[in-house]
Amino acid sequence: MQQITDYPMRLITTLVLLFSALSLAADDLKEYMLEKDDAIRMIVFQESDLSTSAQIGKSGYVSFPLIGNVKMIGKSLKQAEDEIKALYEKEYLVNAQVNLSIAKYADKWVIVGGDVRSPGTIRYPEEGALDLRGAVAQAGGELGSADINRIIVRSKS
Repeated sequence: MQQITDYPMRLITTLVLLFSALSLAADDLKEYMLEKDDAIRMIVFQESDLSTSAQIGKSGYVSFPLIGNVKMIGKSLKQAEDEIKALYEKEYLVNAQVNLSIAKYADKWVIVGGDVRSPGTIRYPEEGALDLRGAVAQAGGELGSADINRIIVRSKS
């Protein structure tokens, strides 16, 4: 992860970045965990009537045919897939072949405030990364009154 002191910009005063459920590069190495507002798609091989597309709501559950509500938040795709497979095999299918995928990731955002030209919310890209320099650039760059020694990075989660 890039150290703030290595940041080569001119001065930035009280630049505050608030990350929604994200840390910069460190989280990219972890397995993705399902979260509220992710849209998922489930296909069960040779059981087209069980196919489901749904968005994970704030409760964290998704309703599946026959097995009902299953908690999705906080699980990897593999964990969720294994749980759904086990629930189908418990009473309905033999050797269920369940494939779970993410149809759309929940929107993630960064708030950039302080001595930048256009403070506000910046959408985190679905692919690629957003570092401190990129966030400041998307906020229009720093003002002349900025002080690099006063950068504050906060995580909402």
